[in-house]
Parts: sequence; C-alpha cells; structure tokens
Amino acid sequence: MVLSDHTLLKVVQPNKSRNFMASKSMRFSSFPNAIYQLGMFSLVLGLFPCAAWSQESLFQDISQTAGIDLEGLHHAAAIGDYDRDGFQDIYVGTKNSANKLFRNLGNMEFQEVAVAAGVDDSGNTQATIWGDFNNDGYLDLVNGNYLQSNRFYQNNGDGTFSDMTTALGIGNLGPCRSLHAADYDQDGWLDLYVVNINSHSVMWRNLNGTGFQNSTFPSGTVDVGIGMGSLFFDADNDGDVDLYLTHDGNQVNRYYRNDGDGTFTEAAAEVGLDYQGNCMGVDAADINHDGWMDLYITDLYPSELFINDGDGTFTAIGEASGVDDSGMTWGCAWFDYDNDSETDLYVVNDYVFAPYPNVLYRGLGDLQFEITSSGTPDLEHPFQDYGMAQGDLDGDGDLDVAIATSGSSVQPGFTVLENLNTTGHAAHIRLEGTVSNRDAIGARVTAYFDDQVRTDEVHCGQGYSGSSSFQVHFGLGEYTFLDSVVIRWPNGIVSQQGPLNADTLYHILEPGAAPWFFTGCTDSHACNYQLSAVVDDASCSYPEAGLNCNGTPIVSFPTLETHSIARVWNEALLTGIRNDWARPTIHARNLWHTSALMYDAWCAFSEPSMISPKPWLLGDTIDGYACPFDGIAEPLNDEARLQARESAISYGVYRLMKHRFAQAPRSHLIDVHIDSRMVSLGYDTAFVSTDFDTGDPVLDAAALGNYLAEHYINFGLQDGSNEELNYQNTYYNPMNWNLVMDDPGNPNLFFPNRWQPLQLAEFIDQSGNEGSNISPESLSPEWGDVTPFAMNPSDTSVYQRLGSDYTVYHDPGPPPFIDSNEEIQLESDYKWGHLLVSLWSSHLDPSDSVVWDISPGAFGRDGFLPLNMEEARSYYVFEEGGITEGSNGFGHAVNPTTQEPYAPQPVLRGDFTRVLAEFWADGPESETPPGHWFDLLNYVNDQPELERKWRGTGATLSLLDWDILAYFSLGGAMHDAAIAAWSCKGWYDYVRPVSALRWMADQGQCSDPELPHYNGAGLPLVPGYVALITAEDSVDLRGENNEFVDDIKLKAWRGPSAIDVPTIDQAGVGWIRAKEWWPYQRPTFVTPPFAGYVSGHSTFSRAAAEVLTLMTGDPFFPGGIGTFTAEANSFLVFEDGPSHDIELQWATYRDAADQSGLSRIWGGIHPPQDDFPGRMMGEVIGVDAFLLAEMHAFPLLLADCTGLSDCPCFGDFNADGARNLFDLLILLVHYGQTTGLEGNGASPIIDLDSDGMIDTGDLLGLLTVWGFPCTL
Repeated sequence: MVLSDHTLLKVVQPNKSRNFMASKSMRFSSFPNAIYQLGMFSLVLGLFPCAAWSQESLFQDISQTAGIDLEGLHHAAAIGDYDRDGFQDIYVGTKNSANKLFRNLGNMEFQEVAVAAGVDDSGNTQATIWGDFNNDGYLDLVNGNYLQSNRFYQNNGDGTFSDMTTALGIGNLGPCRSLHAADYDQDGWLDLYVVNINSHSVMWRNLNGTGFQNSTFPSGTVDVGIGMGSLFFDADNDGDVDLYLTHDGNQVNRYYRNDGDGTFTEAAAEVGLDYQGNCMGVDAADINHDGWMDLYITDLYPSELFINDGDGTFTAIGEASGVDDSGMTWGCAWFDYDNDSETDLYVVNDYVFAPYPNVLYRGLGDLQFEITSSGTPDLEHPFQDYGMAQGDLDGDGDLDVAIATSGSSVQPGFTVLENLNTTGHAAHIRLEGTVSNRDAIGARVTAYFDDQVRTDEVHCGQGYSGSSSFQVHFGLGEYTFLDSVVIRWPNGIVSQQGPLNADTLYHILEPGAAPWFFTGCTDSHACNYQLSAVVDDASCSYPEAGLNCNGTPIVSFPTLETHSIARVWNEALLTGIRNDWARPTIHARNLWHTSALMYDAWCAFSEPSMISPKPWLLGDTIDGYACPFDGIAEPLNDEARLQARESAISYGVYRLMKHRFAQAPRSHLIDVHIDSRMVSLGYDTAFVSTDFDTGDPVLDAAALGNYLAEHYINFGLQDGSNEELNYQNTYYNPMNWNLVMDDPGNPNLFFPNRWQPLQLAEFIDQSGNEGSNISPESLSPEWGDVTPFAMNPSDTSVYQRLGSDYTVYHDPGPPPFIDSNEEIQLESDYKWGHLLVSLWSSHLDPSDSVVWDISPGAFGRDGFLPLNMEEARSYYVFEEGGITEGSNGFGHAVNPTTQEPYAPQPVLRGDFTRVLAEFWADGPESETPPGHWFDLLNYVNDQPELERKWRGTGATLSLLDWDILAYFSLGGAMHDAAIAAWSCKGWYDYVRPVSALRWMADQGQCSDPELPHYNGAGLPLVPGYVALITAEDSVDLRGENNEFVDDIKLKAWRGPSAIDVPTIDQAGVGWIRAKEWWPYQRPTFVTPPFAGYVSGHSTFSRAAAEVLTLMTGDPFFPGGIGTFTAEANSFLVFEDGPSHDIELQWATYRDAADQSGLSRIWGGIHPPQDDFPGRMMGEVIGVDAFLLAEMHAFPLLLADCTGLSDCPCFGDFNADGARNLFDLLILLVHYGQTTGLEGNGASPIIDLDSDGMIDTGDLLGLLTVWGFPCTL
C-alpha cells in the first residue's frame, strides 16, 4: 500500500441556500484535477451543544408532510444525490407499477420526477442501487426486475437518464432478488453483482464503462441457491472486497474470499460464516472498534451477529449482545443515529408475516445493545416492511431512515423517518475516487479522536433491499473535531487528513490522477408456500388427496373404509371449488352436474325392476340434448354392482372435474388432488374409452363413467351458461359507472336503483384469488337462460330490455325503488332498508358490551318470514338488530332429542355479528354458498344420531344410496336456486348498500329543510346513528379546515382503514363520514360483483334447509342441534376476533338459513328487501327440487306414496309440521300441471285427490286441513 499526503480536501461551511449549487450544471468530468464542486452540509458549526443521550431523541414519520407516502408494493429504497445539488434524493422500487424518484428540495420537501427523469420503470422491481458505473461523477441507477429485464439507467448529468440496458448488455431476465456493487478486481470500475433466486447469480465485470461481461464462472462466484441478500466488504483486512451471500430456505450462506487476482474462493465454513437459516439481509460495521468488520445477518429465525475475531474468522454473539431479533426480518443498517460514537442497528420486519415490530438497537459499547424503539410507533412501524436505507435527508447532521413498505388502504406506504436527535457532534465525509472507482465504493475510513478509533467502509447496497447514502458518518459524542482520518482507497492507496472539525461535511478526493423480494411459491394452499414470495417460480408442491404436506394421513379425510364413493368425490369437488374463482352460480351448476352424473351412474347399475330409479340425463333428452343409453350388462352380484358403481362414478366425476377446473387459478392443486385420488382408488387415469359394451365388466364400468362425463361436458356447452365463452355475458351491461371505493361519495351512480360496479385498488375474490381486473364484471346476470332442474316455463316471467329477453324464475316482483326527485324520509322502503344496513354495522364492535343469548332456546325461530315490506318493518329490528319473535315465540322450548331445554349461550353481540358475517360469507373454507350447504350436508351425514331413512321412514339406506340421493336432491335445489336468484339479479339489477348509502350521503339529509345540506333524496337523520358533522366533531370528521362540516356522519363500522394489522387490530365502531361508509368485508373485495336483489345466500340457504328437512323427515339437526366453533382471535380474517370462542348453534335447518340471510345484512351486503324475498323463493325451490328428485329415485310414488313406507302428512308438502301458506305456495306453483316426470311435472304428493292433475280439487283438499298441525 502507498501512503500519500497529497489528497485534495475541501470544506464546505454551512449554507442552506440552493443558489450555492448554481454551477452544478457543469459536468464534473470536465474538470481536470481537484474538487470543484462539493456536497453541502447545512448544519451550523457547533449548533448542537454537548449533551447526554436522551430517550426522547428518536424519530418521527414525516412521509405524509413530505409527500412521499405513496401506496404500492414497495420493496426497494435507494438514497443518493443523483443531481449533485447537495441533497440526498430517494428512488423507490415498486412491484408491478411505476417506480418513483423523489428529488430532494431541502427541508424535507420532495418532488416526484420519475417520468420527467426517464426512470419510471414499471417492471417487477426487486432491487435498486445508485452507482457511478462510468466514472463521470453522476450517479447511475440500476434496477433489478424479477423475471423481467433488469434496467440500467445512465445519468445524463442534466437531471435525466438514458436507458442503456441493451447497449451495455446487462438486461438479463433472471429472477433477481438484490443488487450490489464494488470494484472486486480493483481496476477502477464499479462491478455489479446480481443475486438471483434458484438460478445463477451473476457477477458482471465492468468493461471500463463500455459494457459488462458475465464473469460468474471465471470469478468463482457461482451460486444457484435461494439467494437473497449480499454484501461486498473486506472481511480479512487484506485490502480487497470479499463477498457474502445470504440464502433463504434453510440453505447455508456463502462467503467468497477475494483472492486478489479477480477470483474468489468459497470459505464460509473455514471462517465460521456457514450460517444456515432463512436469511435475507446483511450489513457490516466495526462495532467493537478493533479495525475489523463485523457482520449482521437478518433471518426469519432469530437474526445473528457475527463478531470478527481479528483474523478474518467470526463468532456468533447475537443473543449475548441482545440483537437477536425474532421477526420476519428483512432490511437492516448499521449507523450511529444519536451521534454518541457507538454504532446502532435498525432492522425492519414484515409485521403481517410475524407480529414483531421493527427494532432500533442502541449500541452501548462492549458489544452490548439495548432496544430503544419500544413504545415508539413510528420506529416500531408494524407493517410489511422490506428494504431500508439511511442518509441525511434533511441536511441537519444526523441520519434519517427510508423504509420500503407495501402501501395500501391499511398500510402507510413508503415511509421516511426523520431523526430528531439533538445530542452529540458528528463528522461527515464524502469520498471521491480518481484512480479507484468514482464513488470510492469499498474504501476503508478510520477516524481518530479523543484516544478513540472508529472504522467504517463505503458499501453500495446493504441490508436487504436497501442502498444507503455513500457519505461516511462518525458520531463523536461530546468531541468537536477529529484528530485525523486515514483512508484506504479501493485501489490500495492510503491517505491521511486532519484535524477535521465536527459538524462539517468534508469532500475528500483520492490522491492520484437493494429491496429484498422473495420469489417462490405464492399459493398459500401449497406445501412450500412462502408468504413473502411475490412472484411465483412454479415450484409449488401440493399434498396428495388425504395427506398432509408431510405425507401423513388426514384423520378425518373420507375414504371407502369410512364413507361412500359419492362422499369421496363430493369432497374432491369441494376441494376444486375452494381452489377456483368464487363463482356461486357456476359452482352450483358444478355441484348439480356432478351430483346428477353420480346419480345416473348409480341408476345405471340398479337392479332392473318396476321400481328402479330413473336416471336424469342418461338415456333421456333434457332441453333438447339427448344422451342415448340402452343399458349395460347387469353385474353378477351385489359386490360387483358396488364396484361398478364406484368405478363409473369415479371416472365420470374425475373427467368432468378435469374439464371444469382446467382454467382454475389453482388448477395444479386440483389436478394433484384428483389424480392422486384416482391412483389411491386403483383407477387408471389414462383410460379414456367411452365404449361400455366390451363385455369386460371392469372396463365397461370405467367407460360408462367416461361416457357420462363426455355427455355432461357436452350438455354443459349448450345449456345456456356460455361455458364455451368462459361464462361471459353476451347482452347485459351495467347502467352506472364505477364506484371508486378509495374516493369519498358516489358521483357515478346516475341510476340510484341500479347495480354499480366497484373499482378497487386491488381485487381479490372470496377464495383468495387475485383478479386481473380491479373492477370485476357482473357475474351471471344472464343465468336465467340456463337449463334448470325442477323449474319449468310455468315458473317464469319474461321481460325485455334493450332488445334482449330476461327470463325470471319465481318472480318476486320489483324491490323498493327511490325517486331522486321525491322528498321522502324513512317511510321510503328504499331508504329504510339500506339505512338499516348502516345501523346494523354499528353492532360490529364487542366493546359495546351488548350481550345476546344465541342458543337455540333464545335465538331459534320457526322459519317465519314476512310477506312484504310492511311486514318486514316489524320483522327486522331497525336499531338493536336481529329479528322479532316467530309465530311460536322466541327460540325452541326444548331439544326434541334430549327433551331438555337448550343451555343458554350468552355472547357479545359484536363478536356474534362479526362471526356470523364471516362464517356465512362464502363458507369457512370459501366453498361458496351452494358448496357451503353441501359441506353442512356432509356434517349432518357424519352425525351418529342421523338415521339414513328417506323422509325419516322405511328401511335404512346404505351409505352410498343415501349420499347419492341426498346429493342429487340438494344439487338440483342449489342449481335452481342459483338460476332463480340470478335471474332476478339480472333483470332487476338492484343497487347494493354501499352504492346507495354513499349516493344518499352525497345528496345530504332529508329530515329537516331548515337544517344544512337538505335534499329530499338524502339520508334520514336518526338520533345516535345518523347526524350532521359539526365544528365540535373531531378533526378526523370535520377536516382540518372544517371542510366537512354539515356533511352526513354515520355511527358505523370504521372500515378497513382503521385496521393496520388484521391479526391484532379491530376497526371498531364510531362516527364516520357517510360518504366513506364500507361494508364489513375485505378491502380487496368489498361487495360481490353482481346485483343485490334477491340475496343468493338467502335463496340457497332456505332451499337447502327445505331439502334437508324433507330428506331426513325432521326439521331438526341430528341430536337436536348443529354447531360450528369460531376460535377466539383467529377465526376472523380481516380483523382480530372474536374476543372469545363462539359456538354457532342451530336447532333446525331453517334456523341456519335464517342466520345465513341475516349475516348478509351485518356484512353490509344486502338490505332486508334482498333477504326475505330470496328466502321465500328458496322455500318453493327447495321443496320443488326435492319432490322431483324423489320422483326420479322412487318411481313408485307415481302410483302410490306407500313406497316410502308411510305417506307424508296430507297437505304438508314442505314437512314443517303444519298445513299453511308455504304449502299453498307450492301447490300454486304447480297448479294446472299433470303429475309425473315429463316436463318436470308435479309430484303425486301434491296431487291430494289423486286425479293426475293439480287443480281445484287439490286446492280444496288443502283448505280442509288448513291450519291443522301434523302429527309428526
């Protein structure tokens, strides 16, 4: 090494004027020798008095006031003075949206200039670093983009950049995770290291600024592991930079020792750095002041600190030193934040992955640290933080922090923390190379003062996803100057300067002429899912059917030893539904077609007789589609019959699922599940023959299954669902423009009675699938065109709009509308219904201490429903919530099985209502409402108290017979419920509460013309729930300048913006601006993408309840009670809760259906006018579907109902124990029809006078027993 004292040095005295830098437009490279343009430091000399360290000297979040708290999936932060004006600028790397460049204007004010500067990279940016790669004195910019071209932006010296990626040959398309730069071969040019995950990381050697050469293999730095972070630093004090690389996935980290000849040797084990974990970031500093660089590694497990033993070997001391952070730790940086001359450490965590806040460790000396961030929200920053960088952003002499946070409606976005320190002095040095690389990356600086020694290095890229300022900073405590500074430059030259005053920026010239992303499996249902992965690398692996990810059997999983083949494949179908898009209509159809296919396969192998069950599609023509079938060879015995049925069912459902779920977002999971299920059953998935007349009973049964699948697939391609067009709408169009949920009010609801699409910041459906369209289209408004099961043309009304026909089944008539020109208050059913939704959202807070008894003894009803809006006003309790007592009073007196009263279950209303909304939303596992009721049916079938007797009478059916008939009945009901409900949605196209409430809030209040903001179409004022904002309200309501005074406020759920971390936060209830009302739903979903009237949940649920009641012959769950437990503080998804374990309980199936309907009101999805008409329709649909399924299964009913052993109660068609209005409605639906299967005719059970026709005689027969109970 050469020691020189000819270093050029210049001091810049304090000056805050930007005019000081007026000459910056001249290119630095145009000057031949010394420093003509220096950085600026605005701290007045001696401004800080000598003071002791104080706990109050921490940080504050100034992101909002600085104008940089932008939302987006931020991952990278780089600090550097790109325009050489003396202020440190910030570049923000963001996934899947344009990156941002914030030009520092001074005084913590920033201007976003990425587009103007030409660096608005829209790639999947994982890392970004500043560096002067062509040694022209201006910082260039490099972006690492995952599976997209990396970007190299060359600084033009005038505030703009040119994209030189292709010209320099550096735009590889690897899975980049981080970027780091150093002059590893000491040729004076900054080289670039690109860390790729599960792919070769790349060492790019700089060819004198003209291009780059891939020197990965020649340099000996080959790595194909799960590379994450990296750092160039001099670990062995030999004057060249070594390379340390961190690995995730429990892989061993790598340490490449620089051999000094352009090559490296891997020596991690040799030096004690063969650390194994889920590592991310890494940074180095000399924390014990011995002149050797120590190393800190962030980890998913406790992070680790390695102390350099003074010979280039390392010893782990993280726990002993108190810096073993246990969070999902990403970025980190060493720096002296309080200028006490001890190095401090700040680490940032993904708080959503693991609820550990960010941590600031204050160095105490002697290798000890203390946490100083506890109780400081801005520092703890409990969000999804990734990369971080430090630098003096406000020019006050201490170091500020920039954090890349995934900004959203519930997270703060990019964050800058201003250092508030007022203690100690500091020295500031900017190095510039002449022989070495221009930024002096890799230089070692040693400062001497007060008999102390401090050492630092200049690094380009540190921690994880961070690139900090290149300025060197030494805290001096009470000391006011440096005795001397020794600099070992990257090319080996050593220079010395001093003394140097504290609180001054020195620019010293050499004598002589990233964000951390994780790539991996992004599917949360996969065995190797990694929460931090943002780009899928096709590595997802899935468990085989019936196994956990570790290969052990799932105890409760259905097998042929415990369940029927029908149950096995119904569970497989539910798995498929849970892993597809959340589309209730389409999955009701899938459930129906698979159930009907299984039924047809079961029928095909029934013993021939006059009472043999009649198939549905097989051997028949349905809606013009023919499925020919002349029979199949009769099995030799019952065992062969069972095997044939199992084979045909398995091949049929397997093929149908392969077709129906081919485009599912998690089709790989579904394929693994059903493929492995076939293998476990001993079936060959390669067998595709449809010839079931070969004489080989094994092959023929399998071929019949394939034949059935082929016909159900073809039938589905012409059944009016537009499956061939991926179920796209062909004539429906919405009338309103989008409601932008992040904006207040609703200026785009031009037709306040009609449905309005939503525009979200991000759309994720109820099954957890991220949609490509943030404004999803209406689902299935043309579903009235689909071929039903039990419904027929006599059940329809046909309307026309804009030249297109809309077929409506079981038309309930129009919902209540609003006339925007009419002055009307709560007497408007439109306003009453939608406002009730808002009032009920005030129940979603357990802190209100309201307690309800939700046991069947207090909360159960008898299925009573209002018939119109007038009755609805008495049925739904407007302010307190819930419904009024049924015709038999509140609850059920006793459990009919035990003959004991139901035990009370007092719970907090705020817990119950939230659990109810979540449980019924789409099922606990997102199987959508029709799938949820199949799940409940399976629950019923597993209860030991269940007697498998059809209608509760006659012989006990086998597991297979029972399941086949149950699925056939329920499947038909769910399919018809979907068609009927969505036919109403398509035609009436009714508005959702979020649109209506925000629109009415825009209009004003309609209660008092003498009060401000009066409009007849506005919201009625309701004391305690709806009021005007006043100047006495909090600033959050009235605004900083009282700009929201006289607007409407609602007492309601406070919305997703009040939730930072869903696992620990609750939004609670309070006064909010009505224009910003949110339903109780995820912010990425908000409300289903289809019209409201009628409620699909209500229709599905009541229809299912009727089927289960009729099928079992008992309105009560087996044992008199059905239950579901929601565990405390874990069941709710988008906020914390419930506060205690809650067991949902239902005595009857209708009780469960009632709760399902009410849940949608508390969920903010439906008003009452959507609910009770849907339940009324479901009553008829469920009974009708059951009776038709029964006629198929028991042809003897066509002649004599004694085929059931006992006839049903005369006139009690829905088996509710009474002859009443709902029986009359069912009779009227079939009035004028003949009995029989032809044309979905009426059941002979409705033909009370047995004349083959539903007519006046049957009506008179029903009236003779009207009001009399049955003897059940």
